Amino acid sequence: VSLLRSRLRFLGDLQDPPDLGEQADDHERIAETFDPGLEAAVARFQARHGLEVDGLVGRNTLAELNTPLRARIASVEMSLERLRWLPRETGALVLVNVPEFRLDAGLGPDAVDLQSRVVVGRSGQSETPLFQGRLTRLELNPYWNVPHGIMRDEILPRLRKDPDLLRRKRMEIVRAGGVITQQADAAVIQELRRGRARLRQLPGPGNALGRIKFVLPNHRAIFLHDTSQPQLFSRTRRDFSHGCVRVEQPVALAKLLLRGETRWDEARVDAALASGERIVIRPRTNVTVALTYMTATVDGNGMLRFHPDIYGVDERTRERVARWQSHPPAGPDTERRLARGWIRALTTPGSAA
Repeated sequence: VSLLRSRLRFLGDLQDPPDLGEQADDHERIAETFDPGLEAAVARFQARHGLEVDGLVGRNTLAELNTPLRARIASVEMSLERLRWLPRETGALVLVNVPEFRLDAGLGPDAVDLQSRVVVGRSGQSETPLFQGRLTRLELNPYWNVPHGIMRDEILPRLRKDPDLLRRKRMEIVRAGGVITQQADAAVIQELRRGRARLRQLPGPGNALGRIKFVLPNHRAIFLHDTSQPQLFSRTRRDFSHGCVRVEQPVALAKLLLRGETRWDEARVDAALASGERIVIRPRTNVTVALTYMTATVDGNGMLRFHPDIYGVDERTRERVARWQSHPPAGPDTERRLARGWIRALTTPGSAA
């Protein structure tokens, strides 16, 4: 306990105890007691390091307490490096910090008008790529066009055992020529497997994308969306998706990004969502969406926070930066072009450092 107290005092999470003068016995008693003040300091440390806040020194909290200071400094350095890669936008910006499982959105420079928890791609399986793009449309009450890999690996095996699956999940098969069916016989399953037919889920209750989809063109088909599994937002670590970003407050985000659109005030957005019909909105305002990766951030109160390096990006960033510093290239805008290339390489599973 005395070592824990010393460590938390050093890190700034525990304030020094009051001066007890000559009362050495009281000093010793306080140093060895896990009292409410020390428990609160542990909770503060946990909140700053993306841990479950329970005030108890469990396995994960102990590991973070034992992280060397040089590793923390490296997280700050690499986060500052990646911060330089972000767009210098003057308009609306939606910023998703993947290891923090958080979204910040603002309509002006440095503005934060909305904060939301998010769910990102699974570590080591379906990691969310880092890139910057433009929001081109919002889809209210969207269809979910099931990606081929998910259909092949997850849905088709279940469909063979449960012929009623499509009806219960409100799914349908779109065959060649736009023919729609819910009958998945052997011939139709073969068409799905070969990519000659596609599977989609109807808008409405249980739709995997929820009520809103935020589309930004990219070669990985990554987008932001609502979800039918809101319970996942209560988790501390939230890497559960197949790569897309699930947003806890999608309706608030949509209303924020449509603010100023004369045809889409809040009441009309609510009415459109309630209708259950698929509606596509193309905002006239330029909105940049940036999926970034910073394992060290500072909150609005000036508190330094650290986040788990869930994809191991910090080490790959250090290697790239070291290589660039030892062999600096030349040419206009080289640094920006390199940053874009690094973002792709650092977030492509299996890519070389």
